[in-house]
Amino acid sequence: YVFFPGCQLAGARPGQVADVYDFLKGRLYGGLGVYLSCCGIPAYWAGEKEYFARHVQQMTEKLASLGNPTIIAACPTCLNVFREHLPEIEVTSLWEVLDGMDLGDRKPGPDVPDTLVIHDPCAARHNTAWQKAVRSLAKKCGVTIRESKHTRETTACCGHGGNQWCADYETAKAVARKRA
Repeated sequence: YVFFPGCQLAGARPGQVADVYDFLKGRLYGGLGVYLSCCGIPAYWAGEKEYFARHVQQMTEKLASLGNPTIIAACPTCLNVFREHLPEIEVTSLWEVLDGMDLGDRKPGPDVPDTLVIHDPCAARHNTAWQKAVRSLAKKCGVTIRESKHTRETTACCGHGGNQWCADYETAKAVARKRA
């Protein structure tokens, strides 16, 4: 297996990436590596199709050199990139892997409320396995889920996708505030 956290999670929360890696490495048969990279989607969104294609080719070569392990993707956009552009590679979401594990008697930390609203990322809008796994994990941890008006296949934009914040920062901020 290779844990692929994606660029946003690895860049914003490196400690969490390390914690997840440590948690997974002793629980997956056959071993686990970590692949720290961007999936390349920002180039695709920016219309840089040739750059994106080169990046996908580099990932293909790197994964082949590792024996084409199963990828465990934390990011729904990365998951979609692998499924659409590297279909020969097996890929699953981190949430499905965690949901399939015995997590013991896990309880949320003191800063986590008893009830949460889950925002389904638009990249996971049609990924029912992802959506079910996230909700199942929350329930296993004793958290009650309250569904918002726009959820699952009707999830609303968070203001980040497609590099919206680069094209129109004020609109992206307004969209994010509305979604929050």
